[in-house]
Amino acid sequence: MKGVSKGNAGKLFTKRNSGWFVGFFVDNDPYRHTKNLEMKWKKHQPSNKVKPFEANHSARSMSILIKGSFLFEFKRGKLYEKVFLKKRGDYAIWLPNVEHRGYSKTKDTIMLTLRWPSLHCDHFEVTKLRRFTNSEQGGSVDRAR
Repeated sequence: MKGVSKGNAGKLFTKRNSGWFVGFFVDNDPYRHTKNLEMKWKKHQPSNKVKPFEANHSARSMSILIKGSFLFEFKRGKLYEKVFLKKRGDYAIWLPNVEHRGYSKTKDTIMLTLRWPSLHCDHFEVTKLRRFTNSEQGGSVDRAR
C-alpha cells in the first residue's frame, strides 16, 4: 500500500555494514531518510579489542538490548561508569558529550540503538581532537581529525 514500507532491520543494506538504517544519511528512501532520528540494528560479536571512546556533540543516544549481553563504558570528565545490559529490554541512555564505548559479552548479541536528532558531523571519536575555525566548519566546535 502507498504510504507503508516493510522489511527486516537486520537484513537492510547499510553503509560500511554499520547497522544504521534510519537517518539523514539514508539516500533515496523517503521512509528511512529523516533528520529527526537515527536507528541502528546491529549484531555484535565478543572481542578483546579495546575501542576508542566516542561521543556526540548534540545528539542523545539510547541502546536497547534485544538478545545476548552488552557492556557499556561511559566517561564524562573524571567520572567513569560501567553499565552491563543482561536482560532483554535492558537499556542505557546518554546525553550529548558523554563518552562511550561498548562490548558484546556473548555471541550474536543484538542491540537496537536510537540517536536523536540525526545530524551530519555530530558523532566523533574522542581521541585526537582539535578545534576547527569558523571557516572550516561553519562554527567553532571540537571535531575529530
